Amino acid sequence: MKFEYDRITCPTCGAFMIFQSQKNPVIKTLLICFNTDCDTVLESEHDVYWWQKQLRRDDDKSESGRPDSGVETVEQEGVDAVRTSGDMPSV
Repeated sequence: MKFEYDRITCPTCGAFMIFQSQKNPVIKTLLICFNTDCDTVLESEHDVYWWQKQLRRDDDKSESGRPDSGVETVEQEGVDAVRTSGDMPSV
């Protein structure tokens, strides 16, 4: 099964944002700028699964995705993609 997702871009530098789950009842996810020269970190009250549902592209949506999106489309195999290793920016 193949899914397409919109990608969130950093409001500061335009690089892609990555998700980091939190074990906090209020702040459930951090959106961290993937650009190592940028310190932007956004807090979200929604968990990663909520974000996955929001960013999944539907076949009946317009080509541009979300209304104000200049976002890029990413194709992903399977249901869950989890980053299991690699350098994560410290928060």
